[in-house]
Amino acid sequence: MGLPRRYPFLGDDFPAEHPYAERVYAVPGPAQDRLNGVTPPTGRLPVWLLGSSGYSAQLAARLGLPFAFAAHFNPHDDVTALRLYRERFTPSETLAEPYALVSFTVAASDDAREARRQAGTLAHAMLRMFQRKTCLLPSPEEVDAYPYEAQERQTVDN
Repeated sequence: MGLPRRYPFLGDDFPAEHPYAERVYAVPGPAQDRLNGVTPPTGRLPVWLLGSSGYSAQLAARLGLPFAFAAHFNPHDDVTALRLYRERFTPSETLAEPYALVSFTVAASDDAREARRQAGTLAHAMLRMFQRKTCLLPSPEEVDAYPYEAQERQTVDN
């Protein structure tokens, strides 16, 4: 069983002539899976709306979809977004009642400096994503050796 046609980006199956065929894909998703050598899933995947604002929470509620709040992008509006999602939720074929999660990025080590160094790999991958470059996760050594410009350094540090 394939993915529903209304979500072609999840199956990486835009028609070749479609303007999004080579430029738009879910992250993480099929294109990133190919780059990282991950076997694609089979069957129908659950669709969640990932967002970092009250707007995205309300959209998930209106569509009756599960909502994942991206606190790794916006750690300040989680309570407001989840309240809006619960208050405005409309049951759908997918869900009878609200269903949500909050995602955080966590790096742990016995050594705080090493935890920060390891966390830098994800921060650098996000920088690449913002720059529309490869979405491969770099090694800590690659991050250490990267010649950051001032704006890039600020982005990664944030």
